[in-house]
Amino acid sequence: MSAYFHNLTDAGNPWFVGTREDVMGRSVDWLISDYNRKVGAHVRTLVGPWLKNYERVTGCRPADFSRCAGCLKASVNNVHLYVYTLEHLSSFQEGMEDDPYLGGVRLVSTNVSEEKWYAGIYRDFKRRYRISRNEYDELYGQIDYVRWLYDDQEIRHLTKGFVTETQSAAGETGDGKSGSEQTPGRQNGAIEKTGSVENL
Repeated sequence: MSAYFHNLTDAGNPWFVGTREDVMGRSVDWLISDYNRKVGAHVRTLVGPWLKNYERVTGCRPADFSRCAGCLKASVNNVHLYVYTLEHLSSFQEGMEDDPYLGGVRLVSTNVSEEKWYAGIYRDFKRRYRISRNEYDELYGQIDYVRWLYDDQEIRHLTKGFVTETQSAAGETGDGKSGSEQTPGRQNGAIEKTGSVENL
């Protein structure tokens, strides 16, 4: 979701919606529908094969990582790699103090969506977004790093705010202006599988 909001006004990005004025003129229902229409291609081409791409670029396989304070850590060709989740950031920061390569390094929060111009609609979007468990597993089950970083119990805990256990979790769809247009996406609870988005 954060990638969607971060790129709403970037005309060269597949998430593009329009100018700030265009975005602010849309209803949250319209934005949810637009997100649903675009997210499948984003997951398939960019997010889904994240670990494969990481291995190709770094030469480091998931099996090469070991668990340490709040993160996964590996070294390859004298390059030290750390993978941490936001849920374990405080543990990671504490562990940094004793790490031979990270001692003295301080993390600074950047790109915080709650501080952006779209903060209000982002909060409403997250509050209203719903997806069924089957849809979630079908779409996000393609993301190889999710199962690497989280177990089933953690996934259920982290997704309980927006994943429903019902068969379908479709929300209303509309443009917030005339009420007559619909954006294809999750219509009647089904994630659109047609079409593709290149160069994500």
